[in-house]
Amino acid sequence: MSKKTKFNKEIEDARKCFMENVSESCFPWRAAFNSYLNYIETLHNYCKDDSRELAYEIRVCSELLERKKIDPNSIGTTFAIYKNLY
Repeated sequence: MSKKTKFNKEIEDARKCFMENVSESCFPWRAAFNSYLNYIETLHNYCKDDSRELAYEIRVCSELLERKKIDPNSIGTTFAIYKNLY
């Protein structure tokens, strides 16, 4: 989610977990997939508005997960995570 968006600790923790799992090559794809599912479920439980930003977040995370499946050592995935976090 954008840096301007305020969200609760559960969403923030689920997102950080997903980003770590999807960006680190030492974590298998299945671990990243499971943390993605957890993140989406957390968004579903806490984000009650159907915003464009929510749809965008789901798409971006899906694309990162797909990129990890294609190339677990992808520099693009690592860069996207770094850009998102800093």
